[in-house]
Amino acid sequence: MLDFSSSTPPVASIVILGWQRAPLLMDCLRALADHATGVPHEVLLVLNEPAPELVTELESGVRGVTVLTFRTNLGFGQATNEGVARARGEVVVLLNDDATVRPRWLDELVGTFDRRPRAGIVGSTFLAPDGALQEAGGIIWRSATAERVGAGDLPEDHCYERRVDYCSAASLAIRRQVWDALGGFDDRFYPAYYEDADLCLRAAELGWETWYQPLSIVSHVQSPSTTVDFRNVIASRTGTLFQQLWTGRLEDHADAGPLPDGVWQALGRPHRVLVVGDDPPLSARYPRTADLVAALAGEPGLHVSVAGAHARLTPSVETSRLGVRVIADLETVLADPAVTFDTVVLSGPAAGDRLDQIRNRLPSARLVFHAEALGHTRLRAAGSGVVRRGFGAMVIDLREPDDGAVPALRDREAALARACDLTVCLSDDDAATVVALGARKTLVLPPRFDLPVSRTEFAERDHVGLIASWEPGFGAEAGLEWFARNVLPRLSAQAPGIRLLVDSAPPPASVAWLDGGSIDFVGDVALPEFLDRVRVVVYPGTGPRIDLATIAAIPAGVPVVARPASLAGLDRRLADEAWQAEDPEEFADIVSTLATTRRAWQRSRVARLGYHPTTRADWSDVIAPTAVGGREN
Repeated sequence: MLDFSSSTPPVASIVILGWQRAPLLMDCLRALADHATGVPHEVLLVLNEPAPELVTELESGVRGVTVLTFRTNLGFGQATNEGVARARGEVVVLLNDDATVRPRWLDELVGTFDRRPRAGIVGSTFLAPDGALQEAGGIIWRSATAERVGAGDLPEDHCYERRVDYCSAASLAIRRQVWDALGGFDDRFYPAYYEDADLCLRAAELGWETWYQPLSIVSHVQSPSTTVDFRNVIASRTGTLFQQLWTGRLEDHADAGPLPDGVWQALGRPHRVLVVGDDPPLSARYPRTADLVAALAGEPGLHVSVAGAHARLTPSVETSRLGVRVIADLETVLADPAVTFDTVVLSGPAAGDRLDQIRNRLPSARLVFHAEALGHTRLRAAGSGVVRRGFGAMVIDLREPDDGAVPALRDREAALARACDLTVCLSDDDAATVVALGARKTLVLPPRFDLPVSRTEFAERDHVGLIASWEPGFGAEAGLEWFARNVLPRLSAQAPGIRLLVDSAPPPASVAWLDGGSIDFVGDVALPEFLDRVRVVVYPGTGPRIDLATIAAIPAGVPVVARPASLAGLDRRLADEAWQAEDPEEFADIVSTLATTRRAWQRSRVARLGYHPTTRADWSDVIAPTAVGGREN
């Protein structure tokens, strides 16, 4: 027995239509019952000309639903209107009987209204039973012809919530106030098709937006109750009516053409930004890239896409909800002549491998070099190393001396700075360096950290922490080995029983053997949780890339002890907030004192809480032709 009974007033009213035998209705209801949701809801079934066996099956197998039965076929629009008239929820959710919902289907639909206050209608992702993408929203051209987006593509290629012209009523959420203002579906579209597109356009005339929600997913069989020929006849008739009603009323829509043009016009014709880099687009372990992507995504009038210069990136829940498009195959996207970007941000030296391709393909795009900390200045501070393949086209291994590493990386960064319209740096020192290398214009943006202040007291913490990013360029492996061989024995002698906790993804074989003894690899722990646990964070890595996830411990209130070269490229005021030592004995003395003496730890913590950069520029200034705010050279 499927039981939809609830004593809680519904937030959402799910309206499902069935016609005659409705062979897939029970499958639809089972999926709905199987996937628990935090959204209080009710279920209303509207049956057009129901077969006796369907009525019997529902009476014996389902309870807690409202059932409306009509002896004649009212058609999709009018039957839906009858069901919604009896709904109690503040959100009306239409669901086809030939659709089976996936986990969090309803949560994601309703949650979109909370994030998008102008969204009046939200639609789902439609997958075929074999998992292929059927629909990721739709567009309506100026000629009043409608076209589905994404059919046949990979679902992850469209995994970002966005404004669209319309979404299919097979899984559609509407604010009740919008439904009532529109009077529901127009019954002139009897018996079916185009009433959903018409509803979305009428909502737009009232100032409401339609959004596509990729995280709300249904599997859709597509009308098993009718034949293809019958569906085509109906669609042709109601499609003609749709064009008669809307032709001449869509002057702000694009002329029929490539789908990217239609997607862009439905988004509101925003400034299109492409961020290229091998970091994950949003991750607390890469706060500089996360800050860039999240800040740009939050700016009105911008739309952000991210791609790896070499790595294949995948969407996340965070990128999807921010509306950030994650491009898995940059080569394919750039090969499409219909795709364009207004600004391209090349994040880190590895992105330089794409410079010529992007400059040739997008000659009018504004190019920005997001330098982070300059790798060659960090290498110079640490001592040069040997170049081997990996860091984009190179990886710097600091364990072997080679005077060619610094000039090689300097030339790489200089070429990017000279080629781009703007270079974004972490500090004034780095800005002065790239100006000397020929940069056209620079903008200084010190890092900003959104991690909460770590609140646990000294007695609630234990041991020493190391935040390790094993990706090429961070120098985490060499740094851990240096600490394990040179500092940890001295530290263990001063503070017996103390341990080094390494927060990281599974370590590479070169350092995995260190696990055990006084070193524990604790897994990939969330940074706030890890910082609440340890008394001190150490930063011994001296690679060309700066590990801002480690630096984030400073404003979070956890003392950081670092080698001076580890902090190269940082804003001086922020670097001065870390304890610095190159001599292993001095390094061990500082860590021991902070890890074992409550008063010393507390004084260090209080002195370093709440670091805020003085520069008022933000990432929106990166997009402006002339940066506004910040310190621009």
